[in-house]
Amino acid sequence: MTQGNGEVIQLDDKTGTNTLGELIEASQWSADKLFYGDLHNFGHIAMCYIHDPDRSHSVLNKVP
Repeated sequence: MTQGNGEVIQLDDKTGTNTLGELIEASQWSADKLFYGDLHNFGHIAMCYIHDPDRSHSVLNKVP
């Protein structure tokens, strides 16, 4: 995995799980938000589109 400054982050048995979790969550500790994005929040948006693809029920971006 690579940080925004190009530094490689090793995923080891002590910190690898947290590093990957920070990558998936919308976390301030994500290695590179611009490159990796925020997969967790995108998942909410994707589920809204699956449920209401033409947005006729206006459920987009409403997280319970």
